[in-house]
Amino acid sequence: QVKRLWNKMQAMAGVGDPGSIRRADEIVGQTRDIEAGLKDKSDDQLRGQLGELKAGVDAATADKRGELSAARKELQAAKSGADEEKIGAAKKKVDGLVREVNKLEFEEMDKIMPQVFALTSETSARQLKKRPYDVQLMAGTLLQRGKVVEQYTGEGKTISALAPTVLAAQNGRGVHVATSSNYLAKRDAIEMAPVYNALGLSVAALTPDGKAVRINPPDGE
Repeated sequence: QVKRLWNKMQAMAGVGDPGSIRRADEIVGQTRDIEAGLKDKSDDQLRGQLGELKAGVDAATADKRGELSAARKELQAAKSGADEEKIGAAKKKVDGLVREVNKLEFEEMDKIMPQVFALTSETSARQLKKRPYDVQLMAGTLLQRGKVVEQYTGEGKTISALAPTVLAAQNGRGVHVATSSNYLAKRDAIEMAPVYNALGLSVAALTPDGKAVRINPPDGE
């Protein structure tokens, strides 16, 4: 009864999201079940499994991405003709298809979330000797769903961001992880790069001069 009352108070205040937290807890349970079967897999096999999951996302979104590519060509052609009405119609079509592609990609990546989170967790344990705690995986699940998650210093924000970053990268367009200072951006890129690299992802840190420093551990920058 106390928990129900607390959830109701949070909902009235616009704080917390019990439904999403329950769903996150379910995802963590599925992740741990899958992770248990990865112990005997080689690093190459883990990377290969992630590649297969990405290929599935690519295949499921190929038709819609093809439509978007064609629409963008139509927009470019319309711009060369300087017909404002045609440009407006072409732009509206592109914008609509971008929303459709994003929605479809999100749905497909939502389906593979437990598998990707399990691969990331196991890779983190191997490369960093740090296996994300359940609450850190829950935080990652909520981040992937577009939620804001509050974590205090020392609760592992950097580790929490690992799995959702790997998952978001499966659309092939790259991911930006923002943090509070230039120092932390570079430090976190260096510390987390072994996990990303092991899963086939490249890593760079943006610097104040506008350059991207490629991180290639253990060789350095």
